[in-house]
Order: sequence, then structure tokens, then C-alpha cells
Amino acid sequence: MRYSVSTLTKYASAMVLTLLWGSSLAAAVGNTAGNAASISLFYGHKYLNQSDWEPVESQSEFGVGATFQQPGMPFIWVGDLLRSSSNGSTANYQLSGVPLKASGETTELSVGARKDLTEGSTKVFGQGGVLYISAKQKATNLLTNISDSDSGSALGLWLGGGLDAMITPVISVGGLIRISSADAGTAIGGIHFGLYAAFHFQP
Repeated sequence: MRYSVSTLTKYASAMVLTLLWGSSLAAAVGNTAGNAASISLFYGHKYLNQSDWEPVESQSEFGVGATFQQPGMPFIWVGDLLRSSSNGSTANYQLSGVPLKASGETTELSVGARKDLTEGSTKVFGQGGVLYISAKQKATNLLTNISDSDSGSALGLWLGGGLDAMITPVISVGGLIRISSADAGTAIGGIHFGLYAAFHFQP
């Protein structure tokens, strides 16, 4: 099943509303002074299972993220929306003598928790949680111009870690590695590498 932009927007809105709900709950039960939140932009690559996705197993990835932490919480709530794709116009592949043009894309909506493993302006962190992935593949026979496509979605898990460095009082940059796992008949999770920039504020 392929999900429309409006459906993905609903999922992203739900993630943001969940984080805002956490902030509102904190305000209801006590003083919000010291609450910390951030929003971030991500760019990197996602590497999918080669046997399921070749020749589009390496995909560029963009995303947005958000975090929230109340004073005294031992962890940080995190949410991300990541979208990866490989442009079929540059992914030509020879299979059994038949020239094909292939394309692929995935979208991951995830929530979870992050734990800082070090202190200071530069932190090492670990994180993980649950996610929902939708994916689509398409292949076109360049001789007959006949196309075949497949799509699916599944719930799964994700785990990762990274490094975050504050470069101003409100801006940090970092890098991370992440592994996502979900099965929709084919493996639609993968290994993610990337960089991000985050804006920090007190809600």
C-alpha cells in the first residue's frame, strides 16, 4: 500500500502533537522551568538489503526530528520522520540480459528514547524505540517500457547512537548511525548514516 503525502503529514503531525502533549503534561504537574526541547534537520544515507533492493539499495535520506526532556527525567523523548529514495534515472541495471531502470523509496516514522552517555558540551548518546515504515519499489524494462511495482508497510524497531556537539548556546551539530528493522515481505529497514543540525529551546 502506498501512502499519500496527506497521510504522511498526519503521521508527522501526530509525532509533533505527542511531544507537545508531553510538554503540556509537564506544565500541568509542575513548574516547566528547565524543560528542554529541540528540532533538527537530518541528511544522510540509508543502506537496504542488497538482495531485496539492488540496484537501489543505497538511498539518499532527508529527515526532521524533535526531542523533549523534563528536568529529572533519566532520558530524552525523541521523534523522527525520515524519507529515503534512489533516483531511477541514474539506477540502470542489467539483469539476465534485460536492461532495467529501477527506483525505490522508504519513509520511517519513529518514536523512542535517547540517553546521554557522557556530559559536557559534546555528548555521546544511545537511542532506540519503535517505528512505522512504508516502502515502494519500481522497475521498468527499457526494451518494452513495461513497469512492475511493489509496495508495503510494517511496524518495527530501531536502535542507534551518535555524537552531539553544541556550537552555540542554542545550536548543535552531530552525526549518528542507526539500524532500523521491519519486514513487509521484503526487508524495508536498513542501516542509516548521517549528519544533523539542531535548534535547542525551552518550551
